[in-house]
Amino acid sequence: EDYGFYSLSALAMIMLCQRGLPFLYQGQEIGMSNRRWEYAEFNDLETINQYHIAREAGMSEEQALKIASHHSRDNARTPMQWNHDENAGFSTEKPWMPVNENYKIVNVKDEEKEYGSILNFYKRLIAFRKSGEYNEILTYGDFKPMYEEEYHIFAYSRSYGDQKLVLICNFSSEGKSVELLEDYESVVFVNYEQTTVIGNRLQMKPYECVVYEKFLRAIKIKLFSGIFASLDCGSGNHLSVINKM
Repeated sequence: EDYGFYSLSALAMIMLCQRGLPFLYQGQEIGMSNRRWEYAEFNDLETINQYHIAREAGMSEEQALKIASHHSRDNARTPMQWNHDENAGFSTEKPWMPVNENYKIVNVKDEEKEYGSILNFYKRLIAFRKSGEYNEILTYGDFKPMYEEEYHIFAYSRSYGDQKLVLICNFSSEGKSVELLEDYESVVFVNYEQTTVIGNRLQMKPYECVVYEKFLRAIKIKLFSGIFASLDCGSGNHLSVINKM
């Protein structure tokens, strides 16, 4: 099954909720991917050297090309995919690097129109990071790793003053059940439409990423503007979070 959006959005949340100044490299915000290469197309000397090392080690041309293509830095250097036009709208002339063949599916023009695209997810995530409610904690807050013994779980907390955020990500293609170590006031950002908690366990879908909020003192709960949350208590607690326009 293709978890493209969810794996991409999980990575985005992991990065933009950490300390430091986040950088988005060209095409990252629309989910540009590696392309299929021919040996003659490589421009990166390190990739060319890797190919020859693999061949000298006894690998076939096909095996060496597969390894070199997977690790090549040239994957990050292909032209930005703007639209459906020739050369993905990057240039009317032949670019110095080949255009990824998937540009008619992955491009800025289409993703700007689609609310659920990775591009618009990045826009909402950046707005979340820059918002008055969360800018200081995400910029200056302490960083502490969590769930370090849990396989495929990437998690950490951010704390600043009376406020605490906890990010929990299931970075795998299989569901995971994770024990919540604290009681949280609310979910403030998530990459799925619904987050499910049964008892004190978070039932995580593949590549699900959740940001919880907790106040260290009694402060009125305030959700990030643009996030709507509803709680339905049945056999478990089902918290639906919708990123609204």
